[in-house]
Amino acid sequence: EVELSTKALACVIGKGGAGVKDLEQRTGVTATAQPPVEGESMRRLLLEGTRAQIVEAKAMLEQNVVLGLGEKAAERMQKHASSELLARKRAETGAEAARAGVAGLSAFAETWGLKAVMARRLARLDAMLQRYLVRHFKPLKAKPMNALRAYLTALLKHPQRWRLEALWEDGELDGEICETVAVGGEAGAVVGRQRGALDPQGGAAGEQLLELEVNDALGGREAARTYGDVQPRHCKLLRMGRDYYAWAQESQIGTVVDGHKYREHDGPVPLRDGSVLGVGKYLLYCEVDGEAALQLRRSRLVEGERLWKLGGEGAREAGERGPKEEEEALCGGQEQEPQDEEALCGGPEGDSGHSSAGEEEEGDGEGAALEEEEGGGEAAASGGRKRKRQEEEEEDEEDEGDEEEKAGEEAPHDVGQGKREDAS
Repeated sequence: EVELSTKALACVIGKGGAGVKDLEQRTGVTATAQPPVEGESMRRLLLEGTRAQIVEAKAMLEQNVVLGLGEKAAERMQKHASSELLARKRAETGAEAARAGVAGLSAFAETWGLKAVMARRLARLDAMLQRYLVRHFKPLKAKPMNALRAYLTALLKHPQRWRLEALWEDGELDGEICETVAVGGEAGAVVGRQRGALDPQGGAAGEQLLELEVNDALGGREAARTYGDVQPRHCKLLRMGRDYYAWAQESQIGTVVDGHKYREHDGPVPLRDGSVLGVGKYLLYCEVDGEAALQLRRSRLVEGERLWKLGGEGAREAGERGPKEEEEALCGGQEQEPQDEEALCGGPEGDSGHSSAGEEEEGDGEGAALEEEEGGGEAAASGGRKRKRQEEEEEDEEDEGDEEEKAGEEAPHDVGQGKREDAS
C-alpha cells in the first residue's frame, strides 16, 4: 500500500484512470485505489505484483507526483508521510511490530509482553534464529525481558552449534532448502553463485564447486536484494594440516566468518566446529570432525539429544558419572605419585647430582608445597606463612647480632674515656 494525498492520488489516476492504466502496462503491477476512510486525509493505492515490479511502480508514482504537483508539494507530502510513519511506530505494540518477522513471532511478543523496540530487533534477525527462539525460550526464574536478553546473547555467540538442532527441527537437515556437502581433498572447495552452461569460469583441477542458487531473471538489483551479492568465486574452503580455513576470493564484498567480515588480503581464517559463513544472504554451517563422528552426532540428534547444550561428547559422559568422578576428571584424574612430583620439580636424584643440605631442604619444601597445593589450598597457605615467619625470625636474629657487634665495638671506647676523666 502506498499512501498519497487526495491531490496526489488524482494526479496518479488521471482522467478516466489513464494514469493507472499506463502504470500497469509499464510495470506489470495491478493498482487499485482503496476507498476513503472517514477522518483521514490520506488515500491508499494498493499495488500487487513481484518485488521488482512494485519497486519500479513506486518510482514511477513519485515521478508522476512531482510532475503533477511540483517539487515543493511532493517534498511536503513525503515529509508528512514520514512523520505519520514515525508516529505509527511509536504507538504500535510489540505484537504489531513483530508481524514483520516469522510466523509465530507476533504471538511470542504478545505472550511475554515485549515492547515494540525489542520486537523490531527480533524481526531483523535471521529466520532460523527467530524460529528457534520462539520454540525454546522458556524463562523459569528471571523476568522475561532480562531472560530474553541473556538467551539472545547466548544464541548470538560463536560457534553457533544450536543451528544443527534448528535444521533438524525444521526438517531441513537434508531437505530442499538445506543441502549437506562433504568438503575434502587438497584442492579445497570454491563457494560462489551457480554457473550457467556457457559460463567459461570453472574450477581448477580437482577443485570442488559449491554453487549457490541465484535467479538472474529477476535482474541485477532485485537478485542482489533477494540473494545478496554473491560472486562466481566468492570464497574458498581449504585444508592445511589438520585444520580447515575459509579464504575470501574478492576484495570488495567480503565473506562473513563467525560475525566478522574478511576480504582476500586478510588471508585464510580458521574454521571451528559450528562456524557460520555468510555469503551474500546465504548461511553456511560448518561441521568439522571425522566422518564417523559426524554421523554418530546426527544419529544422536535424531534421538532427541541436545548436543550444543551439553557441549559435546565429554559432557554426555560427564552427565553419566557422579559428581566426585566429574571433579576428578576436571582436575586431571588421581593425585600424582611423589616420584612424578619430584620429576616435575627438577628431575630424579641421579640427574641432579650431589647437592648441599640447604638445597635439599629447599627442594623438600617445594615438593611439600606442591603436594599441599594439589591436595588443598589451606595447607599450602599455612606452609607458606610458616616459612615466611621463619625467614623473618632469621632476619631479626641477624639484625640483633649486628647491633651487639656495634655495641661491643663502641663499649671499650666509652670505658677508656671514663678512665681518662677520672685520672684528670
